[in-house]
Amino acid sequence: DATTVVLEQSGRSRWWTFAGRRANVWLASLVTPLRAKVTGIDDLGIALDEGSDGGMVADALAAAAWPDGVTLADWISDDAIRHLKFADCIPRPLALAEIEARLRDDRTVASVLTLPVATSHRRSTLM
Repeated sequence: DATTVVLEQSGRSRWWTFAGRRANVWLASLVTPLRAKVTGIDDLGIALDEGSDGGMVADALAAAAWPDGVTLADWISDDAIRHLKFADCIPRPLALAEIEARLRDDRTVASVLTLPVATSHRRSTLM
């Protein structure tokens, strides 16, 4: 009934959402200020800057303007646009909108946004 930010003893942070890659791309865009030094996103979670915790994620999510003020335009590469069918005939803004539409998972993102964000501290068990 929650998502969890795990803080490693090394200082690394990861937000475990289990939401899937498409939803996690959008969720990562909502917490961009907490991802200045990391890029990792996969099906299970989102890498966060060192020391980021659940409270910081919750604050970033509360400040985000989902879905109207959120875009992936800055994250979409020219290579992704080139691989669209008829890419040479599509204006860039339309190509960006098409790729964003293909990546949308509004239902899952909205579901994750209803959950509280917990923080867990992972301690090494090795001696």
